[in-house]
Amino acid sequence: ENMEDFLRRYLRAGITSVIDVGATYNFLELRKKFAGKDFAPNIFMTGPLLTTTVPAPYRDLKNDSPFILVTSIEEAKKAIAEQLAHKPDFIKVWYIVDSQNVEESAKKFEPVFKAIVEESHKNNLKVAVHATQKLTAEIAVRNGADLLVHSVEDAPVSDEFVKMMKEKGTVISPTLT
Repeated sequence: ENMEDFLRRYLRAGITSVIDVGATYNFLELRKKFAGKDFAPNIFMTGPLLTTTVPAPYRDLKNDSPFILVTSIEEAKKAIAEQLAHKPDFIKVWYIVDSQNVEESAKKFEPVFKAIVEESHKNNLKVAVHATQKLTAEIAVRNGADLLVHSVEDAPVSDEFVKMMKEKGTVISPTLT
């Protein structure tokens, strides 16, 4: 409802580009209305986040859902194909794992994550990842993530992890709290 007002305020504040790393199909469509307008910054968006879990309040929202559940390689490819029609600027993964069994659930999702990266890159889209656990962040970087959208929260990162990020060209956008 207030997107135009927000965009005008961003530009008045000197912000010439904005990024939404968790949009919906409706937001992607709404973005078209503001493309090229002199009162709006450049807008970059993902589509709905590809994820291993969808919180209850976000289920069954159709084009207003910020999440798409993917539990298999086939579902991941289908979700990316669906997003392509809406022209996202990149794909985002919400790499959420079972907190009671981090290692097992993180490794179980790894082949699906790898397929998401491969399919996205095949379609010239970079992959942003919410992976705040050390293990999920390491798996994401090792398998080609282009951007980590938050810092690792559960443990210090190692020099080897930083080296791997540099070698892979992975960018991190830390969240300051």
